Amino acid sequence: TLARVKMPFLFFSYYNICTTNQEKQIIQATTKHEVKLRNRRSRSGRSWMDDFMRLCNYLMPNSVSCNEDLSGLNNGDISSPFWPETYAENANCQHNLSVVENLQLELHFSEVFDVEQGPDGECIDALTIETHSGTLATFCGDKPPPSPLLTHSHQVQIRFTSDGFGANKGFSLHFKTRDKVCLPEVTSKSTVTPLKPEYKWGQTVIVTCDVGYVAISTQASDIIMEYEASCQSTGTWAPSYPCEIVDCGFPVLGDDSILQVVDSAKQSTVYEKQIQFYCSSKYYKLDGNDTYTCNARGEWISMDGKAEMPKCVEVCGMPEKYTLSSGRILGGNVAALGDVPWQLLIKYPKRGGASLINDMWAVTAAHVVNEHRGMPLNFHGGIVNANSSDSIVLQSEKIIIHPGYENNDGTNYDNDIALIRFKSRVNLQPNLTPICLPNVSRGVTENEQGTVSGWGSSLKKRNNKIVKVQKTQYLNYVDIGVYSSSKCENVPTLPSNNKEMSFTNNMFCAGAPGKDSCTGDSGGPFFSPTMGSSEGPYHLIGVVSWGPSCLDPDLKDGKGYYTKVENYVDWIKNTIQTEERNFELK
Repeated sequence: TLARVKMPFLFFSYYNICTTNQEKQIIQATTKHEVKLRNRRSRSGRSWMDDFMRLCNYLMPNSVSCNEDLSGLNNGDISSPFWPETYAENANCQHNLSVVENLQLELHFSEVFDVEQGPDGECIDALTIETHSGTLATFCGDKPPPSPLLTHSHQVQIRFTSDGFGANKGFSLHFKTRDKVCLPEVTSKSTVTPLKPEYKWGQTVIVTCDVGYVAISTQASDIIMEYEASCQSTGTWAPSYPCEIVDCGFPVLGDDSILQVVDSAKQSTVYEKQIQFYCSSKYYKLDGNDTYTCNARGEWISMDGKAEMPKCVEVCGMPEKYTLSSGRILGGNVAALGDVPWQLLIKYPKRGGASLINDMWAVTAAHVVNEHRGMPLNFHGGIVNANSSDSIVLQSEKIIIHPGYENNDGTNYDNDIALIRFKSRVNLQPNLTPICLPNVSRGVTENEQGTVSGWGSSLKKRNNKIVKVQKTQYLNYVDIGVYSSSKCENVPTLPSNNKEMSFTNNMFCAGAPGKDSCTGDSGGPFFSPTMGSSEGPYHLIGVVSWGPSCLDPDLKDGKGYYTKVENYVDWIKNTIQTEERNFELK
């Protein structure tokens, strides 16, 4: 039943139970107020006092004062408003606890716990425990929280909130203190040894980061996988280094590097992530694996377990155009642009040739550059016309003569080979690409055919007479065959001192009737297979070295001597590797 209650009856109770002094002044100005009360004792178990307290909250919803600062107290009691009666609606209570740093607060809850909870388990009203590190727990329902509840903190905030409905009793707890202990987690992504539920002041553990994580310390430059930590009186560990995921970072390649990472802007470089390499120029190919994985030590490792980065090596011996022949000159062919893209020309101080073997190095004959090793030389590439103004000029930075080359009297061209390092990387293009080096055990066989090229002297018919032309304007090439060792051993005598020339195992000779390399071709290539007979790859088999007078019309066999490159492949590779390492150190 509903009872209509006039203000004189209600005013006295409401005035003395619900109000503060300020609110009494407001109520005193009220002359009449009518409310309705429902007697539900028989059905809901709620007394008229419950309804009366709801009335208090209805009339003055912010009238419940339940904020308390209990800092400095080592023990005490906290409960919901009007405990053990039904707690106030629209409550927002906060209790602040703070004790000395080496103590922790522990909470003991009474057996009666009744905070409104929704049918799906969600908290409609809530009791929340917060510490300096965040929310420790939120409770509701009719099951009391575990007691004692260790907060592991000397500062705790207990917050209770309720909505405008419900008839629940709330909570009551007792707080007190105990010494702080350290928990077994020093930092995330790690384990501790020995493992215990808790540690007392002064006890130590070894902290080991999980696989793929490393400790970050400002005091150590090296990567730390594990360290020792000690439990402090404040319940914290010291030192406490965070274990962060290993980040291999992007390999340092440089903006001008041919080797690049696929989609680098979108790639992650942390533990177990992969990156893929590629060569940014079609004149290079990838040597090694293209996919690398970041390992737990912060290294990029290839699919076959190697830490060495892949390399972009030059595509060698593969001209972009293939031609069988051009207009013939006596004994040879005039090359078209791009036919012999590895051919280089030395114009000064004396004419000679060289072969590009990668984007920083070339091979030539030692006797061509021996007297000029201390001065920079210009090498011209990408041309067939020696007088062209469109040549790509490559300036030497270092000239390395083979240590076995001497030739003091002009009769011994043994080890007639030299390496040229350029000052800057050669910009490879269709008319300027390197030739391949041969295999060490390749062998040069009798009657093997190859091509020799250069801008050297030649013979030419003029008025039906053969005359010599000292400098050829256009690059010539001619196919010749390798002679037998017995024919090569039949060496000429040097007219100036009447001494026989030397023939060694580091040489071979080749030619054809009326065809030969000549003065000014020295240092240039003898390569196989012959020009136009194959799509490559072409290999540098010999370096033009020496021979009888090629301008003598009476010498019909056209025999020239060449440095056998296969005997020097190891020296070439080792020298380049050493020199490049030295340049990197500089």
